[in-house]
Order: sequence, then C-alpha cells, then structure tokens
Amino acid sequence: MIGIVSAKEVVFIPLINLEHLLKRVRTALDRVGKSKNPGAVTVHRLRVACRRAQVGLLLSRKWLPRKRRKKLQKCLGKVRRSADLTRNMDVLLRTLAKSKPGTPRRIWLLAVKKDRSKAVKKLCQDVRNLKDSLDFKVRALIKRLREESSSRIHQQIRERVRALLTRVNGSIGSAGLGETAFHQFRVASKKARYGLEMSRSLWPAREVKTMIGFLEEIQDRMGDVNDQVGAVRDLESRIKETPRGPWRELLRRERNKKALAWKAVVEWLETIRGPMISGLDHLQAEGWERRGVTHETITSVAKLKGIDTIPGFENGIGACVGASP
Repeated sequence: MIGIVSAKEVVFIPLINLEHLLKRVRTALDRVGKSKNPGAVTVHRLRVACRRAQVGLLLSRKWLPRKRRKKLQKCLGKVRRSADLTRNMDVLLRTLAKSKPGTPRRIWLLAVKKDRSKAVKKLCQDVRNLKDSLDFKVRALIKRLREESSSRIHQQIRERVRALLTRVNGSIGSAGLGETAFHQFRVASKKARYGLEMSRSLWPAREVKTMIGFLEEIQDRMGDVNDQVGAVRDLESRIKETPRGPWRELLRRERNKKALAWKAVVEWLETIRGPMISGLDHLQAEGWERRGVTHETITSVAKLKGIDTIPGFENGIGACVGASP
C-alpha cells in the first residue's frame, strides 16, 4: 500500500503504488533484456510483474489518461503473453528433464527446447519494444488526486476491488465445468488477489489475510492443473503438425494425468467453497472503514523495507509499504 500520511489519516494513493509496480516491470524487463536466454525464474518474475501492473492500471484508471493507459495495458499484455508462452515451455522442460534417451518423452523434450528458443526470441523483441515505450510519468498526475477527499478515494478503490471479488464469487461454482470456465475463475482469482494486496489497508486485516490465503492456494492448485492443460495442448498441436510422430501415446497419458489433477482440484474447491463465499460476501459488504496509521508507523515500516519516503506532498510524506513481490 502507498500512502500520504497526514496528521489524522493515511490517504490511499493508487498512482504511487502503480508507479512502484511499474518500476518492478522495468526491473524485470532489464533482467530479461540483458540475457539472450533468460532463465525460467526471470521469465516468471516478468509475467507476475506485468500481471500486477495490469491490475494496478485497472484500479487506477480514473486518474490516468485513457489513451496512454490503454496503450500501456496493451503493451503489458503482449509481453505477458509472450512470457506465458516461454513459461509454459519451461514447465514442460522441467517435467521432461529426467526422460531417458531414445524414449518418446526425450523426443518431446528436444522438440520443446527448440520451440522455447523461438519463444524466447519473440519475448526479447517484445521486451525491447516495451522498454522503449515505458516512460509513463505517474508522479506528474498526482496533482489531480489532491482534489479528491480521502474517503472518496477509499470508496472508489474498494468498489473496484469488490467488482473483482464479485467475479470470483460468481465463477467459483462453475470452475470445474470446463476449460473455459476454469480459466475464467483462475484469472479472476489472480486479479482479486493482486487487487486485495494493492489495497490491503482498506479492508479488515484478519478477513483480508484469510481471503488472500484462499486466493494464493487457488492459484497454486489450479496452476498445477493448468500445467497439465498446457502439456495436452502442446501435444495436440504437435499431432496436427506431424501426425506420424510419437505424440498420440504421450497425449493419452497426459490426458489421464490432466483428468486426475482436474478431479482433485474440483473436489478441493468444494471443501472451501462455503467458507470462501462467506468471506467474499463479508468483504463485499458496505461500511468497512480502516483507521489510519501514524507518521512514525509508516516511516518505520518504510525503513524496515529499505524504501525511501517520497517527498513533495503538503502536510505529509508518501511511503511504499506494499505486499511482497
């Protein structure tokens, strides 16, 4: 969370938080750009940074120029999709790493390595394009926020996060009905988690901690199923290209693994569905207000995190005290 600390309250400033998220994107872009063959961890960090920044842009859209925001959203989405493709290859490479020479899985491994090289070239090109256009000056737009009251800012951010929570609430019951519904629920859960983390100080501490925990576990469990979905899709595409290859038997096995993983996560979702919906309803209820923190608290947290305070605001100091990456 980023805030301006006055004598009485902390005013939530989404633009400062957004600037922090965009700096993480810049750092991730630099790390990918410095390597001709970026590793799996580096690519994954870029994916996460782009996703978080996209959610930040969504929550902060009222205070950003529409055309520049949409252009940046488009660029971030393009890089994230390229990183997704590379990351999918990394997951397959990790799965196939111990395959024995001469087996169908080793043939699959070599084919994936070749495809990853192509995916990395595209990713690096998209990274260069985004680095050239990432000159978004968020600080210059803060003046507009000073015209808003803190309660109004709080209300607008809560409304947008509630909209993300509503999507999770509405899709949890259909998550196991098919790949499309599964994907929609997974994406909605990601956005809701990042939105809650970005606006954590605006919600009841215990309830928001519990909900973020639910959403994190959903991401982990559904991510495992998504990896199996990716493996099946990869083999299906290879069958179309080379029908006589060793892909059909591999596809049969991966489909069985996918079915088992799918069944396990659907059964688990049923066990948490009740308490999760209750928690979502609780957070979506109107009337939540959080007390501000003192100047000493905000600056001490900033020091512990090694974050410089942000000068230039009347009657207060801005500081980043957000969620960990």
